[in-house]
Amino acid sequence: MKRILLTLMCAMALSLGAWAQVDEVVANINKDGIWTPRNSFLKDMESTDRMIAQVSRYNPGGQQFILNEVEEDYIYAQKILQTRDEIIGTTKKLKKQNKLLAKYFKNVDLARQSFAQAEETEKCFAHFSGALNGFMKGGTNASMPSGALKYFYYSRNNGFAGFREEFSLNKNKGKNILKITIARRMHMPENPGETKCEIEVNDSVFQRVRDMVEEGKLYDVYREYHPEVMITDASGWSMTISFEGGSIDSGGYATGPDHHDTLNKILQYLVEVAGIEEE
Repeated sequence: MKRILLTLMCAMALSLGAWAQVDEVVANINKDGIWTPRNSFLKDMESTDRMIAQVSRYNPGGQQFILNEVEEDYIYAQKILQTRDEIIGTTKKLKKQNKLLAKYFKNVDLARQSFAQAEETEKCFAHFSGALNGFMKGGTNASMPSGALKYFYYSRNNGFAGFREEFSLNKNKGKNILKITIARRMHMPENPGETKCEIEVNDSVFQRVRDMVEEGKLYDVYREYHPEVMITDASGWSMTISFEGGSIDSGGYATGPDHHDTLNKILQYLVEVAGIEEE
């Protein structure tokens, strides 16, 4: 007897929870009209494919962050479809379904359009999450470009903290030019703390940087880096390294790149070549 009562109580609790969800979804659709996912690229498969192409360049941490963000849309799409099924039940005839829906929704057509969008969002999420999970397992598959180094550029800045760094190694009119700008205390114009340097260097500097990139695998990087959590006051950075047989392009915010220890060694080497005394 106790077991029967416990089973009945559990069934009632589940039923009350389901109808509380129905009330929530019905109220939202009656208020807002047709439901659309917060992440617009989950509206249709074409938009999802475009986003997949973009996110394929992200590092795994950034990809996981995006996946976590869009999961909320997927969960709510499921709630909408569960609400439809709770109201309609096993009813097959469209006319009778509409009568049942009309007891809850001010506009049955808008409700049905919300159901259709929820179904499409479910499919888009499955496609999107499948692609991202594949990317996160696959790595960069990058290889070292061939030929001599032609150009090196790296910049990092943080307006919140008030600093900017820029390094470039470039062949210009037959000359090898190293330029470095390091600006500190940008919020203090009376004492900017800026260092600028532009000197001519020989080919051995280019060769040394090229060797450091290859030895330290700095070519093995993602196109874009994003953190796994939301950060609003971190540094943004950009890196381009060009060779006779290809280039390395990367950038990001708050994180990256992979093999950043190699990047730091290159920057330190350039500072030493320029004869800059660090603060």
